[in-house]
Amino acid sequence: MFFAETDNDNAGKNGQPNVSTDIQDIFADLRLWRTDACEQWIKGGLILLPFSFENRSSAGSLLGLDYNSEAIKLVNTFVWRDYGAESHGNVGKRFSYAAGVFDGYDAKDSDKNPDASMRFTGHAAVNLLGQTESGWFFNQERLGKQGNYLSVGAGLDMQDEATLRTTPATNGIPESRVEQDSHNWVVDFQSEFTLDPVLVTLNGGYYGWDNSAFKGNTRFVEAGVMFKKTQLTMKYSAQDPDEGDSLTDYTVGLQYFLKGHNARGGVEYRSGDSPDMILAGIQFLL
Repeated sequence: MFFAETDNDNAGKNGQPNVSTDIQDIFADLRLWRTDACEQWIKGGLILLPFSFENRSSAGSLLGLDYNSEAIKLVNTFVWRDYGAESHGNVGKRFSYAAGVFDGYDAKDSDKNPDASMRFTGHAAVNLLGQTESGWFFNQERLGKQGNYLSVGAGLDMQDEATLRTTPATNGIPESRVEQDSHNWVVDFQSEFTLDPVLVTLNGGYYGWDNSAFKGNTRFVEAGVMFKKTQLTMKYSAQDPDEGDSLTDYTVGLQYFLKGHNARGGVEYRSGDSPDMILAGIQFLL
């Protein structure tokens, strides 16, 4: 299979006038084999890094209106994507994985080290309840269509000498070069349960970061409670750097699903240590 997509991501967000059209995904995916118990694929191109449930979730089926992007501190990426190849698939109905080798995205004016080692990224998931997802994108809010499930995962993202920061020579002080490794990990989960007459969705993740952008831990937990077509959402997120102030934020929202994810809208309010924010969104999928 082949997939390519352009995107005008976050056009106008926070009042920014700049709009750009980017090739966000472009890859080929080849199935190696499929049996009743096992299915394996190999994929190559510009790919979402297989690091966590959150960064591989589909924008079209999020729990709430936006990603928990404040928890993701990946470096050398393009919208959490990178050039490389990965193997992905499932063993039985309870175990799935995705793991690959990547270059480390070389964005314009970035501090990526041209001599960086290859990047190794992978994520594995075990379903304690229900069946695993092993496709291109995860669905955070499944609207009860796949039954009750609880998926627990863990991921690693590693690139030695990933970034390079150079200070020019001045006043007799020689040029300095600082190379920084990027070693990151996550444990996370996604779940959904029907507790008649409501549908409950719970997702979360705990991340450890050691790279040029962030050193420390981040975490989030989000929940949705849906009655018929109306859903109440709640989120907690925290950022704890090794040095500096921690940030804790809380978000509440109300969503309405007119035609599932094909026609939905909502409003959310965030308050905490970050600036307060009201987010409203309408989504149409054709």
